[in-house]
Amino acid sequence: NSYSSRTRYRLQSKRFVHPFHKMSVVRPEGYFDFFDDFIGDPDLKQVSPNALRGQMRKFLASSEMKVGDFQRILGVNAGSYNTFLNGKYKDQWNATGNSTYTQAAYFFYNEKKLGKKSMANTLKASKPKAAASKPALPDVSEVELPEDEDMVYLTPGEVRKELQAVLKTYQCTQAELSIKCGASSGNAMSRFSNAGGDWGGETQDFYKIAAHFLEKMRIKLNKPKSKKRVALEEEAESRPTKKPFLGLNPDKRYICHVNDPMSMTKDSLGRNVMTSFY
Repeated sequence: NSYSSRTRYRLQSKRFVHPFHKMSVVRPEGYFDFFDDFIGDPDLKQVSPNALRGQMRKFLASSEMKVGDFQRILGVNAGSYNTFLNGKYKDQWNATGNSTYTQAAYFFYNEKKLGKKSMANTLKASKPKAAASKPALPDVSEVELPEDEDMVYLTPGEVRKELQAVLKTYQCTQAELSIKCGASSGNAMSRFSNAGGDWGGETQDFYKIAAHFLEKMRIKLNKPKSKKRVALEEEAESRPTKKPFLGLNPDKRYICHVNDPMSMTKDSLGRNVMTSFY
């Protein structure tokens, strides 16, 4: 099949990296029983990185497994995992060079082979009945935003993070949440999630409507504004447009004067900003 010859080393070398007794969720017994099939099956179609990211997010949302546990089961570190899941690649297939791609591809291949004994089914069966029941998604249809309609106080990456929290907290699917946000397609959230990075998907319509939906959720649930949000509002008052500055997109190019070289750093609010070398 299309998986690289490095797969065997990557997967097998991870067996003893993380002592299982330190994990709150462990790999199923015989985790590598289908490893040779995974490597040697000539008819196995290589999953695309974007599709694999979707599988990972769906698994985490449905199983409620902690991200740290999932990383340890895969045998990858947080840096590799976050780069694969949230990084912005010029070509999605470049992500196959990240070890998380191979580890996750085998994990879901193994899940399919295990069938009823898969980790997803095992975790689902082990949940207490009370814990398995999630509340319905709050109805925010009657919530009106006091701010101007164009105001957005979250970066695309922050919107993605909060949407995932909504999926874990309430009984809804990605497609249902997409529609609740106001999208015309149930696939809108999936496309936005796959954009990855801090600024991926900033030009997608779903970014703004999802940010507004999350703000309505905050108001509906009577949650206080974050310190960052308060600071952004105060700063925006002194800006001509009155719009909050969320930071610079590091993937874009910016023109600087030849006699005043600049570098991109983080400010006190965690935003990307330009500062002079001098």
